[in-house]
Amino acid sequence: YPASVVKAKDELIAEKDKEIQRLNRELGALRNELGLRDKSALQSTHAGAGAEVLAELKQ
Repeated sequence: YPASVVKAKDELIAEKDKEIQRLNRELGALRNELGLRDKSALQSTHAGAGAEVLAELKQ
C-alpha cells in the first residue's frame, strides 16, 4: 500500500482509539454511579427494615 493510504488508516485508527478510550471512561463513570445507587438503595432498604423491626418491638 502507498504511504498515504497507510498514514490515513493510522490516523483513522488513532481517532477510533481515542473514541474507545472516551467511551470506556464514560462506561466506568456510569458503572460507578450505578454502584453508588445500588449501595444507596440497599442502605435505605436496610434502614427501612430496621425501623419496621423497632416499631414492632415497641408494640
